[in-house]
Amino acid sequence: MVTESELSTIEARANAATPGPWRPCPESLYVFAADGHLVCEMRGAGAETSGQRTDGSYEKNAEFIGHARYDVLALVEEVRRLQSELEKLQHGARGLLDEVGLLHTELVE
Repeated sequence: MVTESELSTIEARANAATPGPWRPCPESLYVFAADGHLVCEMRGAGAETSGQRTDGSYEKNAEFIGHARYDVLALVEEVRRLQSELEKLQHGARGLLDEVGLLHTELVE
């Protein structure tokens, strides 16, 4: 399970990044922030000799990166919500087990 400390670290990294929304530029291999500043340029590992890939992976990577700013924060929020829900369910289950134990004791006596 991801700890609250780990979630806080992930959240802090996302919040420290260039403010969003980010958007990939369909005409190029760039991802821009809402204010027009360049967030990243897609190039590097896996590039063919010509410097261009033909499988569309740069565009897909740019799309992924473009949405990461908000996707990461949404996932952190959802993990926290689910962990809170799990804690409530576990607390309720412990209470039910305690009640079953008491009923069992009464029946045995």
